Amino acid sequence: MRVGGDIEPMFTFVTETLGEPWDLDRWMVTGDDYLLERKGDYDFGDPWPLEQTRFLAADRQARGGEHYFWVARAFGPGAASRLLAYGRCATTTDLEQIRQQLKVPLVNAMIDSGLKASEVYRFCMGAGWKAMKGDDAEWFLSQDPRTGKTIRRVWRRVLVDPSLGTRRARVRRHLPLFQWSNPSLKDHLALFTHGVVGQWTIPKKTGRDYIDQVTAEVREEREDSRGRIKVLWVQKRRDNHYLDCELMIDVAAVISGALKSAQFDDGQRSEGSA
Repeated sequence: MRVGGDIEPMFTFVTETLGEPWDLDRWMVTGDDYLLERKGDYDFGDPWPLEQTRFLAADRQARGGEHYFWVARAFGPGAASRLLAYGRCATTTDLEQIRQQLKVPLVNAMIDSGLKASEVYRFCMGAGWKAMKGDDAEWFLSQDPRTGKTIRRVWRRVLVDPSLGTRRARVRRHLPLFQWSNPSLKDHLALFTHGVVGQWTIPKKTGRDYIDQVTAEVREEREDSRGRIKVLWVQKRRDNHYLDCELMIDVAAVISGALKSAQFDDGQRSEGSA
């Protein structure tokens, strides 16, 4: 089979960096057994002496009444990571209370801005959370400040106006928005959830709701009009909000340096966290 398009970064990493044979069937999964294998011998609330930092991500939804899905995850040395908690709440006030209860540093709290972006921006501006948004691009071009060379990385930082669409629209206040490559980060996260690299785990009592959402998308072969084979991520279940939260945490860990290995192309480390 020819390898091309969005599969190339993963192919290169597995075969060249890890030195493992390429097994396409590993990524063509339709079940969730691979995630069940990531269950660790610990439960929610158990202490983890190796923890170095933790993140909280939220995904806003409007179907069935406005609400937020959220995930908290901790990171330790050697690309080790543990799911701390997950759930659903009704308001941004609830989100902030959850962040404080879980003792997640404010600099590591983030929310997806795909729905009602201007409202999300204003919440971030007032509460200090980070605005995040996925993009279909496979990478973004940036200039390495150390060498001046143009580099490719899986995220970028842009500025947005949180007052857009309001009476204060003429007041120029800029908010950082962190965009990430959806296809590349899904490949990146797959390396952890399939057990190829790191020690990405979930508690032994993790519920079916979380597992179903994190495994809501699978990789499938698709042939384009020129007969070229590409492998794309395809959504198989309607709800994938916990997956989106895990993607935000994954890219935040890459940006902040909490994940220092098993990265396709993380660019340079930024100051602080995402």
